This record gives sequence, C-alpha cells and structure tokens, in this order.
Amino acid sequence: MHPARLVVVSFAALATTSLSSAGEEMFLYKLDDGSGNVNVGPPSTFDADMLWGNYFQAQPNGRQIFELHVGLGTNYPRDEFDQPLPLTLFLFEDPDDDGDPTNAIPVAETTIIPTVFTQTGFNVAPIPPTVVEGGFFVGANVFARGGVDRPARLDPQPVGGENAWLFYSDDINPDDLGSSPFFTTMDDPNFVPIFGVWMVRAVGQPLPPCGDVSGDGQVNLTDLNILLGAFGQSDAGDIDGDGDTDLADLNALLGTFGQTCP
Repeated sequence: MHPARLVVVSFAALATTSLSSAGEEMFLYKLDDGSGNVNVGPPSTFDADMLWGNYFQAQPNGRQIFELHVGLGTNYPRDEFDQPLPLTLFLFEDPDDDGDPTNAIPVAETTIIPTVFTQTGFNVAPIPPTVVEGGFFVGANVFARGGVDRPARLDPQPVGGENAWLFYSDDINPDDLGSSPFFTTMDDPNFVPIFGVWMVRAVGQPLPPCGDVSGDGQVNLTDLNILLGAFGQSDAGDIDGDGDTDLADLNALLGTFGQTCP
C-alpha cells in the first residue's frame, strides 16, 4: 500500500441521486447524465481484475474531494453466498495533468459493500477530505468473471469517452495503472463497441481558509501565537474575514496547521 494513501473501510453504501447531505458549498464532478443503461465486464474469454473510471479537471470551488459515487450494473460480482463482493474506489492525482491516468498516483481509497444496482442509482462512499490539483482520476475496482459479471455501468454518449478509462489485469496495481495488460478509453473504436462515460462521480468543496496570518506561507506556531494574542481583541487573527478573531478563526487555523498555503 502506498504510504501516503488515505484509507477508509466502510461496510455499507448509501443510495442517493441528490447531494443535500454535502451542504451548499460543493461541486459535483460528473460526465454522465444520471442514467446508464449499458453494463460492462470482461469478455467470456477471460476473468479479470477490472478498474474503470473518469478523468476530471479540478475546479476552484471543488478542490477538496470528500465523497465518491458509483453506479453499478445488475450483474455485479458475488461470492459463493450470493453476497456482493467488496468494491474499492480510488482517488488518483495525475502528476502531469495530461488527461491520461496511467501514471496517476493514488491519494485516497475506500472499500464498500455496494447495495445499489439500478439504472439511475449511486453508491455513495465518503473519503477523508483530499485536495486535488489539475487533473485527477476516480476509479472503481473489483474482480469479475468473464462473460458473467458486468459491474461497470456505462452512460452511452457520442462524446466524452476520451475521459472514461477501462483497465483489465490479473491483479490491478493502483500504483501503476499503466502496467495493466489492457486498457482503453471509451471512445476507441478498436476496442469499444459503444462509446460512453462511466457512472463514476466525485464531490468536492472549497478549500478551508488558510490559517497563515503571519504571511510567511506556512501555518505554524507563529500564526497560533498571533491569533491567541488577538483573540477577542482585534482582527489581527481574522482568518474567515468577518472582522474579528474568535473560535471560528482558531478552528480554521487548527484545520490547516502544518500546511503550506497556496
């Protein structure tokens, strides 16, 4: 496992097509139109560990990703007790922002037991708030039996498939997606009979206010001392811009303590 990766394990997934629980300040990253009627899995000639997902560009009001969504096919892989297999969702950062995730770096992941397998429904998976810059990729990963399992739900579209990627391998390596024996975008006529985008989404929010009140670019003890010295007395420690120094500013500082401000 990548040492810098944030990992959360959840044994339940919630179905939703709304984002009311995320609050008002958020950004929904999506390529699909909310309905996917094609289910995709490996061909009958082989079983495969498969990973599919969409590539996005980070937006200023959604740079902190806190939730991943995935729509799944009705023929989702199950165990010998007819229970859905665990599904792993990854958030990747692309170091060169070139639209190609084969060299992307996993920065967060979560494993869920999915419960939603409908044409318009999504499984919702929270992740620790993770900052993205430039291009990033959201992928779903599960092992599927060839010609039997079709876990990936596709929204057929004539455009946008260049941002939707599919990987097959004996064992997907999230630290090196490019090592997969087979991968394609969902607009390549050599491999894809139906162009489209995946029912894979991300939800982001604006970055919290930076606690750098000293102006040196770092959030450290210097800033904390300034804030505590101004607490309740002046605006020298005002981080949230309301004109005073109070608990809201202290919380903002502690939330970004040890970080470098952009």
